[in-house]
Amino acid sequence: LRFNVNDSSDVDLHSAWGQWNFASNWNVRFGLFGEAMSREDWANPQDLLGIDYSNNDFTFGIGSSIGAQLHYTGTRPRWWASLSNGAFGTQDTFGNLDVADLLFSGRWEYQIAGTDWSDWSDMMGRPGRPEGILLGIAGGYQLNEKENDEPRNAFQAIADLSFAGDGYQAMIAGTLQPLETRDDGWEYTGGILVQGGVFLTDTLELYGRYDLVSPGDRVGDLDNFNAFAVGVNFLPFGWTNRWKFTVEGQYLADEINNTIVAPTSGLGWLASDDAQWGLRLQAQVGF
Repeated sequence: LRFNVNDSSDVDLHSAWGQWNFASNWNVRFGLFGEAMSREDWANPQDLLGIDYSNNDFTFGIGSSIGAQLHYTGTRPRWWASLSNGAFGTQDTFGNLDVADLLFSGRWEYQIAGTDWSDWSDMMGRPGRPEGILLGIAGGYQLNEKENDEPRNAFQAIADLSFAGDGYQAMIAGTLQPLETRDDGWEYTGGILVQGGVFLTDTLELYGRYDLVSPGDRVGDLDNFNAFAVGVNFLPFGWTNRWKFTVEGQYLADEINNTIVAPTSGLGWLASDDAQWGLRLQAQVGF
């Protein structure tokens, strides 16, 4: 059970689930939980590389849904398959849909190099870890048969490749999202995320990130979203990521008002018709 209380005293339920491990390599999860699609979207905030989730994730991430998810873990492959009520448990949108009817989703991963799944428990790559390469492929199909003006149905396909070793981790990921419009046409949007970090000492990590979010052929004279970030993480304790202090500089080369990325405090961007620079500091603690 996990929830959040904001500065307006509003309570948001993030997750509430149970799990049955019915065999040594199998389990089924039911309730409100994070969908296994994007590797980043599925990670806990403390295990992210930067201050917050990427611009790609804010645009295409699915978040939590209400449903059931089957999971299998092998030595090198593992996969998830789920049936749920759609993005963010009907609290938000997937592909600009109104509240969805049904979401089929799944993710398959394969360790090309390495055999320890715990090496991929975060997106930072602590010192002392062995070399590893992880391939991930995911997809989802969401139905929206309600009578509204939103796109009817949406696909989402994701592919990512991660590299990790002694004190480093890097990932390149791509997302393609076709949307079926009400006039039976299709619009295509997508994005690319490239990020990586290296530990300069046992407690100090330097990282960088590039985000591209493309409007594709969506109707309107829209621009690509190109953002760059460079930061430093200080993790004082080697056994946990819950204590992390971060300084991050970022640059947005485009007018965010003319892209499909919405300005939010989480991303650190303001609504603007100009390029932007930003400097963010974060102290993250947990017990």
